Amino acid sequence: RGAHGEAMQCLQKAVGLDGKDAVARRALGECLAAQGKDPEARKELEQAAKLDPKDPLAARALVEHLVRMGELDAAGTASAALSKADPKSPMGDFLRGLVLDRMKKGKEAIEAYEAALAKDPKLLDAHKNLAILCITDNPTYQDRERTKKAFEHFAKYFELGGKDEELKKTYETIRSFLEGGRGR
Repeated sequence: RGAHGEAMQCLQKAVGLDGKDAVARRALGECLAAQGKDPEARKELEQAAKLDPKDPLAARALVEHLVRMGELDAAGTASAALSKADPKSPMGDFLRGLVLDRMKKGKEAIEAYEAALAKDPKLLDAHKNLAILCITDNPTYQDRERTKKAFEHFAKYFELGGKDEELKKTYETIRSFLEGGRGR
């Protein structure tokens, strides 16, 4: 909390000096969120996204904050705003996938993550989220296509340098289970 307090002072000063600095507003919003000051964080993150509608980091910070707050409709609107401002950005599709995933719309979320990967095949978080979604939406591994897709994205995530140890344990456990007689 002490470090957040110091950062907060610096960020508030930066925003005070230049209220149109989207990066400073995003950082302030993230700092406020880390302190649990959700309404203030939302205000700053919304302002950052408004100041720079093509900034994928501002959009991601806002969407992830809104998702944590349970504001899924607002998060969907924020992801759509990035897609509209920068149609070539994979982040708009990724964020749409994140929102759809939280809304329990698995098929649509998979399509959105795949759209993000079509624009940037190295988007680690899209591979990670796809792998997880394809497994959680398929708990008995009976849907062979979903299982295959999950394994492809697990492999790609680790091949590209993904470091999530919990994900690696999950992958190894599932692989072991499936190779132990049930098959894919």
